[in-house]
Amino acid sequence: MKYLNKIYALAFCAVAAMSFTACDDDTEFSKLVTGDSENRVFTNVLYAAGHPGAANLQNSVGFSVTQTPVSSILNGANEMQFELPISCIKPAEKDILVNVNLGTSVPSGFKAFPANVSFSSTSSTIKAGQTEGETILVTVDASEFAKFAATDVPYCQPITIQSGDETISENMGTAYLVVTADFSAVMKKTNGVESGRSKIAGSSWAVTLNGATTDSRRTNVKNALTDNSTSTYVTFPGNGTIDIDLGQEVGVASIGGTWASWYYACVNMTVSVSKDGVTYTELGKVSKAQGDTAIWLNLYGNENARYIRVVFDTYQYSSGYAPRLRELMVYTIQ
Repeated sequence: MKYLNKIYALAFCAVAAMSFTACDDDTEFSKLVTGDSENRVFTNVLYAAGHPGAANLQNSVGFSVTQTPVSSILNGANEMQFELPISCIKPAEKDILVNVNLGTSVPSGFKAFPANVSFSSTSSTIKAGQTEGETILVTVDASEFAKFAATDVPYCQPITIQSGDETISENMGTAYLVVTADFSAVMKKTNGVESGRSKIAGSSWAVTLNGATTDSRRTNVKNALTDNSTSTYVTFPGNGTIDIDLGQEVGVASIGGTWASWYYACVNMTVSVSKDGVTYTELGKVSKAQGDTAIWLNLYGNENARYIRVVFDTYQYSSGYAPRLRELMVYTIQ
């Protein structure tokens, strides 16, 4: 609150200059503040937590949780914890006891908080002559992250402050803990297959490219994409759909392709899977960096499927450099 102190110090000097009255040590600081004479208590989490707040909710701090098939992942932070500062507008004339509680009135457009919220202390004291009390840590334990399951609207937990010693700010007397959730089966982009996964042999696969077993050069699609050779490849226009019948239902954890060079490549790869070859579920879409000669999609866990559909789109370089796909690989977690 050093910034606020500077403001009031300037206001004090301005009043002194206008009245041509010298300031001395016996002058009460509170009498020099014009307007509301009450020393209001407030909390301001936006400047304390280091995490974004909800765009449409004042005095809030936000976290994001991604739910995956194997775990809940907190995005952008090591833990769901932030500091709740307790302050007052001007130096306290006496000790001010401030209590902290969980509010029950959830703002419109938010869901009620499903997880337990803990405080390092339920009270803070602003000592006489001070403008700040002890900071309180607000925490949600990692074991609670799985409770943030809805992905349509964010969750909100109001945190209120009360005091019998001073008036609470009307606008800054409540802070809000906001958590948004999403779901993803796909790990963040990697340049290769994740460790601890085994390659599924392609000898028993049935593979087509845009519905055909050969490409425009009459190259056998399955043979070229599963022979572990860097000299064979299939080529296609800017868009290519590859359908794989694995022969049996297996756990699919990683799908990747390698290109003849970075410019004989497609930018995007979208992967879908099916158990019956009729109804497909899209797992995710990844993009290739310009200099990469491979593209990978890694799942957090196995997705049971017999059929895989891989769609490539967008020329990496230009239409004069039709994509040349050398290998298409599938891995499982055993």
